[in-house]
Amino acid sequence: MSDAAAGETLRRALHLAGLGRVDDAVPLVQRVLADEPGNVDAFQVLAYCMQVGRRYEEMLAVAGQAVAVAPDHPALHRQMAQALVGLGRGRQAADAARQAQRLDPDDVRSELVLAEALLTAGGTKNILAAAAATTRARHLAPEDMSVYVGAGDVQLRMCEFDRARAAYRHALSLEPDSPAAQQRLAALDASRGLTHRALSTLGDTVHAAPTDPEALRTATLGIHRLLWLLTGAACVPLLATAILVLTWRDLVGGGAGVAGALATVTFAIGGVVAFGRWRLRRLPRSTRALIRVNLRRRPVSTALVRPLSMALGVLLLALAPRSGPTATLVAVALGLTIGPLLLLVLDARALVTVEAYFLIRRLWFRLLARRAAAGRQLGRRAPTPTR
Repeated sequence: MSDAAAGETLRRALHLAGLGRVDDAVPLVQRVLADEPGNVDAFQVLAYCMQVGRRYEEMLAVAGQAVAVAPDHPALHRQMAQALVGLGRGRQAADAARQAQRLDPDDVRSELVLAEALLTAGGTKNILAAAAATTRARHLAPEDMSVYVGAGDVQLRMCEFDRARAAYRHALSLEPDSPAAQQRLAALDASRGLTHRALSTLGDTVHAAPTDPEALRTATLGIHRLLWLLTGAACVPLLATAILVLTWRDLVGGGAGVAGALATVTFAIGGVVAFGRWRLRRLPRSTRALIRVNLRRRPVSTALVRPLSMALGVLLLALAPRSGPTATLVAVALGLTIGPLLLLVLDARALVTVEAYFLIRRLWFRLLARRAAAGRQLGRRAPTPTR
């Protein structure tokens, strides 16, 4: 096979892999390697195909073969590091990324792969080292979108949510259709309860990468989280309605009290439904389609049970007579009303606990960053010893 034919075959394989057709791309690369066993470009394309297919064990084997052929090629060490990251072997991935960095200190991709590997390894020192790697990457390529995605990932691990969001937004300002930045921004906004921002971004995430399973997974998890938050918020006006119903019936009593309670319940339920429909209409079509698909799944259907249970409980409270053998009906109504409220209280308690952890972690990393900066400043001020 001539060099031109090999190059054309590899370009076709790259195109197929980019479309997610890994099984069609791999035989093309293997055909090139059969004719040229030492073709480094073919090894790189084959490793990329394995990465797209999430076949990290095979990717690691291919990268290892390639490094044996060309040990001084930094891209091969980066691919080995990426394979190790995919396998969760962060320390070994960081070693491979550092080797790529030593071979080409001015390549921003080595810094970004190193940061990813250090985040995979975990631990305070590694996260701080990852932050330093993204800072170096920003100096090397200040207009590269992937630099800010990597910086956002590091800030996210430090619980610096505002800084992470700013980094992802800057990445999108450089490349508005970037699936990586859109996925991360949508996941971040969803986890922080920013429903308006997240719902607008989730549909764009799937639209930008319709064949990417990671994009679909991010969008689905975001929809689950957001619908859980929205249904929890819907319980609040229903709780206020329950209090109004009990108060109205006690103050007015008789048929007028029941009629007023029913009117209050009808208004509250109608208001919640109308607000939900109005809110959904303002969403992108792709987001609405994603919500419809997920309505039948258990996490979403469980979330919908809460406001429905509360609405039914409030309705029964309005209809239950004040006297007579209605103790069971009232007990059922109170159970349907108070049950979701207790779940809401438990969710709030868990949220407060998690936010306290985030605050402590954020302050801890800020303290360490200041200590490191102070240490560097003292090192620069230290006098040079004389002989």
